[in-house]
Amino acid sequence: MQQIFRQILATLFLIKLLPCAIYAQDTLIVTFVFPKQMEQKEIIFKQHLFSTPLIKMDNFSEEAQVKSQVCVIKVPTKGFERYSIALKERPNKQVFFELGPGIAEVKFLDTLLNSYKVMGNKANAEYTESMKLSDRSKYIQSEVNEALKKLIKNNPSSILNFDYLLELENKIPDSELLEIYNSIKDSIVKNSKGVLLNYIIENLYEGRIAPNFIQPDTNGVDIQLSDFRGKYVLLDFWASWCVPCRQEHPQYRELNKNYATYPFEIVSVSFDDDKNKWMKAIREDKIQAWSHLSDLHGIGNSVYYKYRIRYVPVSYLLDPDGRIIGKNLRGKELVSTLNKIFPNK
Repeated sequence: MQQIFRQILATLFLIKLLPCAIYAQDTLIVTFVFPKQMEQKEIIFKQHLFSTPLIKMDNFSEEAQVKSQVCVIKVPTKGFERYSIALKERPNKQVFFELGPGIAEVKFLDTLLNSYKVMGNKANAEYTESMKLSDRSKYIQSEVNEALKKLIKNNPSSILNFDYLLELENKIPDSELLEIYNSIKDSIVKNSKGVLLNYIIENLYEGRIAPNFIQPDTNGVDIQLSDFRGKYVLLDFWASWCVPCRQEHPQYRELNKNYATYPFEIVSVSFDDDKNKWMKAIREDKIQAWSHLSDLHGIGNSVYYKYRIRYVPVSYLLDPDGRIIGKNLRGKELVSTLNKIFPNK
C-alpha cells in the first residue's frame, strides 16, 4: 500500500514539473476531436460550478457544430472546474470531465461518446492522478487525509488545492484545516469550491457567529435562532427517520433536566417532510420540553444548505452571543464541556 502511495505522489511531482504558464491564464480553450461519422453533429458544452441553493453561480454554456471532426470551445475561467459535453440530439447523456484554465484536447473514440481521452491540461492530469487516492477499497480515510495534506504542502500554489481542502473539510480538525487554508488562500485563484470553502470557514467554524435562520415551531409560530441570544444553545439537527439522531435523545433529556436552572437551551431542527412523523417521534422520545423547529421541506430546508448538512445528527454548541464554541459534541465530551461552562452546577 505504501508503495502505491509513493508511486502516486511521485507521478504528481512529475506533473508539477510541467510548464506552469497555463495556470496564469484566465481562459480555457478546449479542442474536441470526434470520429468522422459525427461530422455536422451539434453538441452542447456546459460548465458545472460547485454551487448550492445558498451560493449560486452562473454557469457557462455553449452550443456548437462539429466541423472537420473538430469543435473548439473557449471558456472564461480562472479556476479548476467541472464541465460536460453532450450531443444535442441526446442532451441527457452527458460526459463529465474536470479541467483547469489553459488548453485541453478531448478526443472521443466512438460516436456515443462513451470512450475518450483528455490531453494537454496540467490540472486534469494532476486531478486524475490524485483521484487514485480516493479509492476507499485500498486506503483508510486517515491515509487519504495525510496524502492530501502532503500534496498541498508540497505544492502550495496548485490550482487543485481548494478541491483537496474541501475533501478534507469535516475530516480533520477545524483548526488544522484553517491553518492550511490561511497558508495558501492568497497564492491561488479561488474556484467555485474555494468560494464554498470560504463560506464554510467564515460561517461554520468555531469562533464564528452561527448563521441565523427562521423556522416554524410545532405550532406553526416562526422562531429565529437569534431569539435565544443570552443563553448557551445546543443546536441539534436531526430527523425522525434517523436512528443515531434519536439515540442522542435520552442524554438530551438529562441535559435539559440537569441544566434547567441555567441559561441553557436545546433547539432541535428537523429535516422531516411529514409533520405526523415528526410529531410522533417527539412524543415517542419524550422530548417535548425544548424547542422543535422545521419547515417540513426535508433536505430542501434552507437551513440544510446554510449549515452545509451532509448527514445527521449534527450539532453546534453556541455561546450567549451566538458564537460557535463546539461542534458535534456528544456523550462525556458534551457533559464535560457544559460542566466547564457551568462550574457551580
